[in-house]
Amino acid sequence: MKNAVIYTRHSMEQIDKQASACNEYAKANNFHVVKVYQDYNKKRPQWQKIMQDAKENNFDCVICYSCDRITRNFKDLIKYRSILNKYGVDLCFTNSTHDYLDILQFIDKRA
Repeated sequence: MKNAVIYTRHSMEQIDKQASACNEYAKANNFHVVKVYQDYNKKRPQWQKIMQDAKENNFDCVICYSCDRITRNFKDLIKYRSILNKYGVDLCFTNSTHDYLDILQFIDKRA
């Protein structure tokens, strides 16, 4: 069983709803949730903490409700995913954003 962390950020989609969806995703994909990071402002200090903690290899996956909980800028999202992957950490979403990210990354490399 792989270890995962959950990331939520306050928005119109309440944190409890985000966390619930992430926990369901973890259970369905056989992840053991070791920590939940929650942000309540636009500076996203807990997201920055995830990026730091990823270096220590304490988890294999970051589960997030949707990509806009992390950033609304797709270039930043691709950058974050690349950094996490460098540390052996996957970035997973409870929706289908992961496939969309692959397409954007492919387009970005060709541009």
